Amino acid sequence: MAMPSEPARIFKSEWTATFPWLYVKDGKMFCNTCDSQPATSGHFVSGSQNFRISALQLHAQSAQHKRCDAMIQQNATNADINRMSLLFRNAHAIAKAGRPFSDFPWLCTLDEKKGLSVGDSYRNEKKCSEFIESIAEEQRMQLRSVIQKAHYFSIMVDGTTDSSVTEAEIMYIRYAIDGMPYVRFLAYVNISRANASTITESIVKTLEQHLHLTKQVIFERLMSITTDASVSSDSKAKAKGFFKTLTTRKTVILASLLTDAIDVLHVLSLSLQHTYCSPGCIIDMLNVALLKLEQFKQRPGLYLQAALSETMSFMGVPISGTYNDDQLCTAIHHVVDGLVEQLQKRLLDGSSGNLTASMTFLVLKNWPEEHTQEFGNEAIHVLLRHFNPILHDSIMNSTRIPEEWSTLKEYVYKLKNGSKELTWVGVNEVAKDVCPNVLHFVDLLLSLPASSADCERGFSLTKFIKSDWRSKLLDKKVTNLMTVKLNSPEIDGFDPHQSIQLWLGIRKRRLSSSELPESDAESDSDDDTEALGDNPCSSSTAF
Repeated sequence: MAMPSEPARIFKSEWTATFPWLYVKDGKMFCNTCDSQPATSGHFVSGSQNFRISALQLHAQSAQHKRCDAMIQQNATNADINRMSLLFRNAHAIAKAGRPFSDFPWLCTLDEKKGLSVGDSYRNEKKCSEFIESIAEEQRMQLRSVIQKAHYFSIMVDGTTDSSVTEAEIMYIRYAIDGMPYVRFLAYVNISRANASTITESIVKTLEQHLHLTKQVIFERLMSITTDASVSSDSKAKAKGFFKTLTTRKTVILASLLTDAIDVLHVLSLSLQHTYCSPGCIIDMLNVALLKLEQFKQRPGLYLQAALSETMSFMGVPISGTYNDDQLCTAIHHVVDGLVEQLQKRLLDGSSGNLTASMTFLVLKNWPEEHTQEFGNEAIHVLLRHFNPILHDSIMNSTRIPEEWSTLKEYVYKLKNGSKELTWVGVNEVAKDVCPNVLHFVDLLLSLPASSADCERGFSLTKFIKSDWRSKLLDKKVTNLMTVKLNSPEIDGFDPHQSIQLWLGIRKRRLSSSELPESDAESDSDDDTEALGDNPCSSSTAF
């Protein structure tokens, strides 16, 4: 009788958190530490396909790995590390402040004039780019480690045309751990076509490259992809007679009515754009906006009141025509009813609206004052029915969630009685061991974004970094600059030592204060100098 074949083993991304020297390329595992030193050999230098954690543990304890690690450490004396710290801090400050790489040499010269020892090596734009890449890679390593704790995540994507007139996508990742949602910048990539298949392929490739996630893990943990759809209109206002139309009483009254409505929509929009806003918050915010709009039927808003108080002019400009009370009442009802209908259609209609309505229990402050057995049961049922096909027993037992939901409500109401401000983080601290499955499910729901506003803010930064004068910057460098800018600590809280060690381990490094070899002084093909082209301004004002 033939023995059953052993299932094929695959690389597990969580290994990189335990073994930071590990990286994968072309389906093989390599050791950064051993690969960076001369005269080394072995499976993790040529590429290992032994996807067992025991193989990694064996290599980590091997004499060769320990020797290579010691050699890297010996190459960096205290004086060298202090000198490199100054260089890395300058590079970090350049990325945080949005300055061009060409600022790096004169910053080093300034440090030297202050009496600080920065040495003669690595004081050029190319090395600045390398240092920023190492700092960015350290941030990605931290993100990889954190993502292992987050069982589910969502991707937010938005596209635009950058300064090089190519279609670009910016990506953020949202996840939740123990009741606290987080949003982190992921990558900036140019794509050939802005269609669904190309964007999906780009997302998967980015997750593989930056977070070292396999396709299997991606499809298991990726809960949603949020994109921003743009709406275009072919209608154009005619300039002829425009001023005459604007100065009629009807136009002034309708414009004032719309201005009042826009104030309400403005507050709603800002609330939905908050980084930590989840779908569960949408209903509460929407109900407040709808109530304010409906109130306009009974009492005009401030702008409309001002317009009604003037009959012959508005803000000093003469106006013509009349607009009686019946016409005004009809217009208000028409505008308010239309806005209410569109908001409900946008946020509540269809299956997505049903799901959004079911997530209102995520807002703890809106729970009923009195504990009821029925509260949230139907919502949990609707959400489980929707997400059950992608829930996995290895992470949570979905069959236990309804039972644990009843237990969780008991804990929440006990905490509400003794706390003025209750959060899911506080609930996790008390009930995680008793209700692990339902709290994992809450993390899943909190990982879903309410909007792609973070991507919009990211594009504002992208256009600042990849300006017309730096249009040749490659995606990799833009991603590194944005990673440091958005994800790394502020200048006063930045510790460069981990980034230095990472930079030392990428390839063989020899720290020396001797004269910089000619090869180190070469510039990249897409650095600031070439990107500036015929810019008449100095490089220090490239931004």
